[in-house]
Amino acid sequence: MSEIDAKLKRFTEAITSDAEADSKSILEEVRRQRESSLQSAEDEALGDAYRYIKTEIARLRVENGRTVSRKMMDNKRALYARRAELSESVLRDVMERLAAYVLTPAYADRLCDMARAASAAFGDAETVVSLRREDMALVPRLRQAVGSPRVTFVEGGFRLGGLTAECLEKQQQLNQTFDANLAEWKTRFFAELVIEPSEDSA
Repeated sequence: MSEIDAKLKRFTEAITSDAEADSKSILEEVRRQRESSLQSAEDEALGDAYRYIKTEIARLRVENGRTVSRKMMDNKRALYARRAELSESVLRDVMERLAAYVLTPAYADRLCDMARAASAAFGDAETVVSLRREDMALVPRLRQAVGSPRVTFVEGGFRLGGLTAECLEKQQQLNQTFDANLAEWKTRFFAELVIEPSEDSA
């Protein structure tokens, strides 16, 4: 091989070696850029997924909270409606029983006992006993039961039964009307009436 051929071979080999080195460098850089791009895309996708999941969880919490609140309000309204229904039913029954009771001799006896107790509470002081209109026919019997001329019987403004007694001298009053007793009973009944939710309303 001539010296010129040897030089050409060495030159060609050098060029080829440099080309291979450059090619490897370029390919490595492309690989790094590709991996970096893939990692960035993966990170971005994971970030988007995380933000989406976080947003959906928050939305579901709000939606579930509203659903639970609506359910609780529906149950509460149902319980109040049931409570009102029961109380009205019991009240009607009580009113019917009272209406029947005031027509019995036992009620007249009870009214006499109440008048005597009221008169005894105020002693010899002037006492005004109020009755419902329907009971004014019992005044002669009540006067006899009380046995005191200082007791006056007048018509009152209540309607269910019983009586009130007022002593102006002592500035005292007794309210033994069925109206007052019923109002107190209703208050206690509502306070004590607890209705457990049924399985359907749970």
